[in-house]
Amino acid sequence: MLSFLLVAAVSMQTATDPIPKDASVDEVIEQLSTAPKEKKISIRSNKCTCTDEQSRSDLILEGLVVDAELTLAPGGRSVNDRRATIINVSKKNDINAKGRTKIWHLNSPKLCGVSFTYGKTYKLALRKTEDGQLETDACMMKGLTE
Repeated sequence: MLSFLLVAAVSMQTATDPIPKDASVDEVIEQLSTAPKEKKISIRSNKCTCTDEQSRSDLILEGLVVDAELTLAPGGRSVNDRRATIINVSKKNDINAKGRTKIWHLNSPKLCGVSFTYGKTYKLALRKTEDGQLETDACMMKGLTE
């Protein structure tokens, strides 16, 4: 267990202040205790802000989350923040959607992204993109509750 913690601690250390692989436990603890603290990020710069126009949507859909589609970011080591949640549509208004439908969205809350839980039913406010994809974001979802 201790070796796992040391490996985790070593991997968290910055590249500018590396811990030697043969360092003793005491040396690792000493170096970590003097490691620079994380920079604080302004809450304002890390918060989604919505305009009234962004919050409006005439397209409403309700359905059960059944799957997702993720794409790899350049380099193939991580996933893109933009993803599709696949909804099994149960109710809709003026949308030509039925059965399993992809709803594209960002995942990062600071970019007004939203996340969904598998097996849960959601009512979604949507817009249609120029290429015909359905998408949502935190601003439009907020508009549903106002």
